[in-house]
Amino acid sequence: MSNDDILELFNKPFLEEGIKQGKKFVFSHNPINDRGFLGRELDYLESKGYYFDVETMSASKY
Repeated sequence: MSNDDILELFNKPFLEEGIKQGKKFVFSHNPINDRGFLGRELDYLESKGYYFDVETMSASKY
């Protein structure tokens, strides 16, 4: 299973459920410029209207 498969099958459905519930997502470390899963998750959240706050290490709609 490729990283793309994992992102599509597991990460995105998890993110979508949180988005539907209006959740804030907190990252364990800074995902900016991360080319792994964290960076790709942030890219996905930003495409859904989320904003990343480096001070709180979180992404939210507000």
